[in-house]
Amino acid sequence: YGASLTQNYTAGYEDFTNSGIAVSAAYPLVRDVAKYITYDALVTYRPIKSLDLGLGVKNMLDKDPPSSRIDANFQVGYDATYVNPTGRLVYVTGRYKFW
Repeated sequence: YGASLTQNYTAGYEDFTNSGIAVSAAYPLVRDVAKYITYDALVTYRPIKSLDLGLGVKNMLDKDPPSSRIDANFQVGYDATYVNPTGRLVYVTGRYKFW
């Protein structure tokens, strides 16, 4: 048997407004994007010497990414270079060694 718990941490940062957008008190030039913390878990089992099975969960708490103004890479509302908007993801793994 095996188990792991992983914390993924992305620090907050300053988000800037594109130059073509009007700036006001409600829409400031610079705003803070919150830090982003998620947890992943994996449980593994080896029923025989050559077979490994696993069950995992990414983003266990189903945390939404923080809001961002970035509009690059066809994404709007979150920064895809820092976070994954998929939400909770359950997966299974299997590995068999033939020799």
